[in-house]
Amino acid sequence: MKKSMICLMTIVMVMLGANVGVAAPQSGSQSSSIGVIDVDRIMAESPKVKALQEQLNQVAKSYTDQLEAEKPNLSPEEYEKKREIVYQKFLRKKQELEKQVDQSLKQALEAVAKTKKLSLILYKNSVAFGGTDITSEVIKVMK
Repeated sequence: MKKSMICLMTIVMVMLGANVGVAAPQSGSQSSSIGVIDVDRIMAESPKVKALQEQLNQVAKSYTDQLEAEKPNLSPEEYEKKREIVYQKFLRKKQELEKQVDQSLKQALEAVAKTKKLSLILYKNSVAFGGTDITSEVIKVMK
């Protein structure tokens, strides 16, 4: 679950990468115009991500409990059909929550990029040297 969310976030970030920067630094500026983020850390530490993950866990538990309560009254075929329906409902809810994470992350990146006058944000694990690590700021903005 966590790996799929990280994979999704990575894909979203790659798609957003070139569009995230808002303003170039003013001439003579000492700061780097390139920000770097640690997506794994954002996923692990962001209160927003944690809350949405907990919400998804509660939905999964609710669906599982409901299905297990109905199981004794269902034939194996009916149970399998019901299980598939519940699984599809779960996937829709998961996609909805992942979309919320994506939107929150994008808004946080845009806000931090504007504040710090960054023209580009990259993944920290892809940068050998340089850039300004903005991970903590992004986590704070995502609250």
